[in-house]
Amino acid sequence: MTIVEKRKNLSKAGYSIAKNYNPPFDYPDGTKFYTNPEMDVKIDKLLENCALKKKNKCEINFKEAINKINNIKQNKKKRWCFIAGGVIRDIMHDLQPKDVDLKFTFISKKTLDEKCKQWSWPCISVYGTNDTWSYIKFMEDQPGGFEGLEGMSFHKKYALRFFENNVNALMYDVENKVFVAKRIDNPKNFWQMPQGGVDRGEDYLTAAYRELEEETSIKNVDLIKELDGLISYELPKNLLGVIWKGKYRGQEQKWFVMRFLGKDTEINIKTEYPEFCEWKWIDLENITDLVVDFKLHVYVDVKKKVKEIIS
Repeated sequence: MTIVEKRKNLSKAGYSIAKNYNPPFDYPDGTKFYTNPEMDVKIDKLLENCALKKKNKCEINFKEAINKINNIKQNKKKRWCFIAGGVIRDIMHDLQPKDVDLKFTFISKKTLDEKCKQWSWPCISVYGTNDTWSYIKFMEDQPGGFEGLEGMSFHKKYALRFFENNVNALMYDVENKVFVAKRIDNPKNFWQMPQGGVDRGEDYLTAAYRELEEETSIKNVDLIKELDGLISYELPKNLLGVIWKGKYRGQEQKWFVMRFLGKDTEINIKTEYPEFCEWKWIDLENITDLVVDFKLHVYVDVKKKVKEIIS
């Protein structure tokens, strides 16, 4: 594919040449810089993720970290921050980034080293030149603390956590049994409650009603209670990058407790795009015996909260 053909494909994908863009580094003659509104949104979302975490609590996100570094008083020239490397490729293709590389202009390695000590950031070294630029790499969190130094690179090992927004419906029948179903794509004997993703512009409750109907054909329900907050879970390592097209590390779930007002004949899991192969009503107490292990803490929490509502 020629350069002209590549540029035409970028244009078709919504990319346009960035005007009046003069980055402070050397680049070959003829280099073109492109911009894309969709990528801008993706990058903004990326920078909202946690960059530094201590004792399982987020201390600072990427935007805050960038602003803090940009506010360092050194060199009167306008400072630039570049997001570089594979993260751009990953978010362009809606993949989970493995790390985030940040490159700052007009700040020295020595100054950044000093600031890392001042801020108690776990920096051992920062790669860079005297005053022209410095380079920081944020990497995934590993058990046991901060690791992963490569030469003169400074690595912060904190996981980027991308979670899918998700809704779940815990549904009671007239006998106070709860509805569960077995996924069609899971050969093991694991059961769950109806759930699904939230579409753009959709509120949680609307999404819950829609997903319930799409998965079970059920419309005849009454809302009992929206559980407070969100409950999240992460995928095990063997499923990361395998399901959901590699987009998410897990899910953040909003739960709704509902009362089924119809008859069992209304329930039909043989939908246009079926997700379940079996369904049944069970006692709430038994739900934690049937779910997959990495979701167990979610159902333990939900069961505890629901017991306080339905007695």
